[in-house]
Parts: sequence; structure tokens; C-alpha cells
Amino acid sequence: MRLPPALLALAAALISSTSAFAGEVDDIAIEADRLNQAACLAVAEQQAVNKAGVAMAEVSVLWVKVDEVFEAAAEPKPTFLLYWRGVLAQCLDRNELALSDLEGFVEAEAGKPGSADLVKDATRRIVRLERAVAGIVDRPQPPIVVVGLTGGYQRIEAPAVAGWNYGVAALDVSVRIKGAFAVMAFLRAGVSDLNTASDGALLLDSDGNQSRSVLSLFGVGPLLRFAGPVYGYVGLLLQLAPDAWGLLGSPFLVGAAITGGIEIPLGASPLGLRFGGEVGNLHSSITVRGTGGVFLRFGE
Repeated sequence: MRLPPALLALAAALISSTSAFAGEVDDIAIEADRLNQAACLAVAEQQAVNKAGVAMAEVSVLWVKVDEVFEAAAEPKPTFLLYWRGVLAQCLDRNELALSDLEGFVEAEAGKPGSADLVKDATRRIVRLERAVAGIVDRPQPPIVVVGLTGGYQRIEAPAVAGWNYGVAALDVSVRIKGAFAVMAFLRAGVSDLNTASDGALLLDSDGNQSRSVLSLFGVGPLLRFAGPVYGYVGLLLQLAPDAWGLLGSPFLVGAAITGGIEIPLGASPLGLRFGGEVGNLHSSITVRGTGGVFLRFGE
């Protein structure tokens, strides 16, 4: 975990200040204001071996000196030093020692005027340290909002026709609710090739012209989205379409579809590539879609 320079500076001041043992905390704080050490940052960022090695040695020296100051101090002990000892131990991956010191600091300083910010930071660190000590790995979270814009192919197998092929454009928005669980709303708009009957004959409209089918589907459903170098998603969608053919005498045809696919982020950009597929039904018809395009992700 990165150690803020101001916090590391205060720990560094404990080394240089000869007044630390006398408890002259104000003098230490004043000196801390003008120091800006970056040793722990070098360790956390895993810089070149020589830089990281030097940084780790500096942090180790700070850690020992803070411990010496704390142990040599008269009672009552300056418990705020437990914070500095804890964060330096955390920087060195001595997680159990860091956890013990930070818990001791929070217990001693909680509710005291002037300690609120440090107590809040220590509490956040304790949560992460507890997970590290327990061997629990923090898994990357999927984006909060994902917007997809894709296009591709759709096939509708309906009774009494040979099946219709569509070019389809797809738009959807998913919002993460908690963890991998999200909810997605979508729109699929397609135009078919020339309509044919089951015997292969072209279907004509009421004016005797060759006809095409325009089909717009929309709906919503739960989604599981998984984070990683490549995102994956799978979900179950309720899909509806206007009953343009008057099959049921109701405003919409109703069905469901299973959706799934992968999303490939393009570096740090919010833009990425998406490839997906959907299989389901719409009333008595079977629907199959394959799409590809781009997506935008927000709030990882």
C-alpha cells in the first residue's frame, strides 16, 4: 500500500529529531512539514531493483527507529507512534505486525480530538490487512456502468417460413449492483433480407412488392460480469418486440434470451472491443444473434 509522503515524512522526522525522546511532538510535526520522502512509494511501485532495494532499506531503518522511540518513551506511551510503526510494517509486508500496531492505535486513539483522520486511515488499512493475513485476495471489480454499441447477424426461425436473416444493430447499458451482479437494459434493431415462405417463394406485401421485415427488440435482465484482463459476461434477458404481424392480438411478442460474451479493454482507455451472442425465443419463434463492436466502461 502506498504511504502518503506527509505520513512518511513524519516517520522520517523521528530519526532526525533529537527531541523525540523528550516528547516534543510539535517540533517533530514542524520538521515533518518540510520533509518529503518517497521510499515507501518506491517499494510499493516495484521500481528498478537498485531503487527498490535502497527504498526498502530506508523504510526498514525508519521502522526500527520508530520502534526505538516508542519503546524508550515514558508512560503514558505516545500511542500515535503505533500508527507510524504500523504503516511502515505494512510497507515492508510485515502484515501481522502492522495489523497489531494499527489495531492498538485505533483502540487507543479512537474518539480523541485531532486523531480522526489517522484513525479513519488506520481502519481502512486494518480491513485490507485482515484480508491479507487471512490469505484472501482482493479480486478486481467489474466496471460500474458499461455501454455497448455493436452490430451483427440475427436469425429468426418462425413457423411457416424458411427463417429470416437480419442485419442487426445493438445498444445496451448495464449497471453494476454489487460485486459481479449487474442489470442490463437493451435494444436490438434489425432489418431482414427478402422474406420467403417455407417453400422458398418470396413473400409479397399487400401491394405485390417484395417485403422485408423490420424487427425491434428491447428488454431488461440480470447479468453477471467478471473482471480480469478480459471481461466476461453472461445473463438472462426478458425480450419483447412490437407485434407487427398481429400474431397474438396484443401489443408485444414476449420471450427470453441467454446472452454471453467477452469484452477486451484497450489499455487504460474506457473504450474496448466486445464480441457476444444471444439465443432465445420470441413467442413461438427462435432467435439467434451474434454481434461485435465496441463498449465504454465507467467507474472501475
